[in-house]
Amino acid sequence: MLVFGTGSDDGTCRLFDIRTGHQLQVYYQRHGDNDVPPVTSIAFSISGRLLFAGYNNGDCYVWDTLLGKMVLNLGSLQNSHDGRISCLGLSADGSALCTGSWDTNLKIWAFGGYRRVI
Repeated sequence: MLVFGTGSDDGTCRLFDIRTGHQLQVYYQRHGDNDVPPVTSIAFSISGRLLFAGYNNGDCYVWDTLLGKMVLNLGSLQNSHDGRISCLGLSADGSALCTGSWDTNLKIWAFGGYRRVI
């Protein structure tokens, strides 16, 4: 299956089938105040199983595309960004994610040690 993803100001990421144009999945996470921050950038893992989404509030969610749920919020970790995530990039071997933010920092999130490619 050939798919592509989008991120939107309405706080959703969407997965589409390229051949049919049909929407396959919607990913969003409500906050305590029922607010969903805008998505500013997305990237996929090499396998396509993980979708990384940067948000206006400095969060970066890791979505499992098959299960349709968030598995990690990098914004909740120590030393996360203080501002809007403006760009995401994945290393060629998939072992690290780089996030750029309006807080003027680039951060490398390495998936070190034993890792299983999913």
